[in-house]
Order: sequence, then C-alpha cells, then structure tokens
Amino acid sequence: MRINVLQHTPNEGPGAIKSWAEDRGNKVYVYHPETFGIFPKADETDMLVVLGGPMSPGDDLPWLEEERQLIKDCLKQHLPILGICLGAQQIAICLGSSVHPAAHKEVGWAPVYKQNDAIAGLPDKLLALHWH
Repeated sequence: MRINVLQHTPNEGPGAIKSWAEDRGNKVYVYHPETFGIFPKADETDMLVVLGGPMSPGDDLPWLEEERQLIKDCLKQHLPILGICLGAQQIAICLGSSVHPAAHKEVGWAPVYKQNDAIAGLPDKLLALHWH
C-alpha cells in the first residue's frame, strides 16, 4: 500500500505512523506542501495522512485549498484518511463542517474510537494525546 503523508512543518513528521506503516510492508511518501507546494494525486494514493501544524485552515495560504482538493478527491474514491490536528480540521471542512477556536484549552489523554475497519490492525478504542 502507498501511504502519502502531508507534513506541514519540518519538526512534526510522521514518527510512529511511518514506523507502523513500514513495519507492515507499506511504502510511505512524505510531502511538504508548505515548503514545496507539491502534492500527490488521489489516484496514486492508497491512504492519506494529513499531519498537524501551527497554521489554521482559515489562514490565507494557497496550498491549504490545494490540500483540501486532494482530501476531497480521496474522499470521492473512499480512500482511508487520517487527520492529525490541522489535518483533522481540513477533513472536517471538506465534509462540510465548520472549524472555529475552542472556548477553552483541551490538553490531555482521551479515547479515540475507530469508526470502521478500513485500517486493519487498529484497536476499536485507543488513548490519544489531545492538545487543542
């Protein structure tokens, strides 16, 4: 499987996601849209991972819209997509939701639940660090 990762800042890479993917024989390709403005195409993607970053999906950065188009193309093809922080916000916008600042900080460990079996090997529930 080809897993394409969108990394928004140099110091926030795929880390354990890359290790997990490669341990299972997957090929991982990391793109840096903010730096190089290059994106993979949906038809060369088996899974898309959209990482976080300090920017907001509401920022006036042309590559954010290009990223949303890629996400929409992957959604149309029913490809698995994992969004972390900014990535999750981008996915939410592509699905018609709005994104706005939270009323208060949310920092700590909380459960995340798997919605379907698109990614084999993940538990139905796991703890994840939230930092919003």
